[in-house]
Amino acid sequence: VIEGSYAENAKLQEEDIIIEIDGRNISGLDEQSISNLISTLSPGSKVNLKIWRNKEIKNFFITLD
Repeated sequence: VIEGSYAENAKLQEEDIIIEIDGRNISGLDEQSISNLISTLSPGSKVNLKIWRNKEIKNFFITLD
């Protein structure tokens, strides 16, 4: 988790695995595809991240700049 990043602001932890972004399953996507997906979202959007952490699924929300 990079200091000052969306991940840090959303309280994500180093071992978290993002499994969905705004209801879109990202398993199997490479980093570029995920980056492209995020770039389609509008600034100011509230985005739901579904995370796998400690054998549980958790939801986090971030607001894009």
